[in-house]
Amino acid sequence: MIDELDKQVEVLEGRIEDRVLESPAAQLLLTIPGVGQTKAAVIVAELGEIERFDTHKEVVSYAGLDPVVHQSGETEIHGSISKRVQARCAGP
Repeated sequence: MIDELDKQVEVLEGRIEDRVLESPAAQLLLTIPGVGQTKAAVIVAELGEIERFDTHKEVVSYAGLDPVVHQSGETEIHGSISKRVQARCAGP
């Protein structure tokens, strides 16, 4: 059974690779150091049509990659990424 599942995983990985290679957005993402085919595919799937965002800040916020910043007077503390993405990554 494990061998059969491994074969299915290989087939699906091949399909994902083909789709990534077809996507201009994914191709552009592949030029970023540390972004491989899997990450590029996930980013493209997560964002959908990039044209629906007016600014890069909207993309970052939508993806939940904006860092938490606490400010008080002259003190500024930068935290981790926002809770929105952490909640999505945690799953149901």
